[in-house]
Amino acid sequence: MTSGHPTPPRPISAAQGLLAALVGLALVLAAMVVGAVPAAAENGVGASTPVMINIVGPSGDIGAGQRLGETALLPWIVVATGVAAESATGAESALNGAQLSQHLAQLEKYGQAGFRELESGRIRYYGDLSPANKPGEMIGRRLVREWDPSSGASRTWHETLDGNGTVRIVRPETGGPKTHYYFDEFGNYGGSW
Repeated sequence: MTSGHPTPPRPISAAQGLLAALVGLALVLAAMVVGAVPAAAENGVGASTPVMINIVGPSGDIGAGQRLGETALLPWIVVATGVAAESATGAESALNGAQLSQHLAQLEKYGQAGFRELESGRIRYYGDLSPANKPGEMIGRRLVREWDPSSGASRTWHETLDGNGTVRIVRPETGGPKTHYYFDEFGNYGGSW
């Protein structure tokens, strides 16, 4: 017997939401393993590169209900969005993988305080600031590593900062004698010792 009121839809369980996300991920991985269908067959523009695939999902901020398992997490959706600008060959893909591996290793070892990509394409990793041993205008020292992904070359140095965050002393890590290069508060070279 019905009361004349529509039955509210059953909420999706967390397990069902997780299953939907896993199925979507499996479809994406299967497409990667089997190989992408040429875009010419998909979009009719005569291009010979694979279709770009974007994975769209819920925002990173989940509510209390989702954390407590009272409401389901939203599934991820796979969306084909167009033609790739270029595809990487196996060698390019392997090189990119090796560079990513090197980047992550250096980030873990040298980049506790973060990293920055420079205009030249080099990446600079910043260590945590160690407080100065004695009071004065210098607030501390940090280890810095700069890596050039295109050549694999890297260099490492210590830099000492003043209260304004300006680099005032640089000491390269050369493996030889320690040489300190001093700069004034305006960045002008003041000598070495």
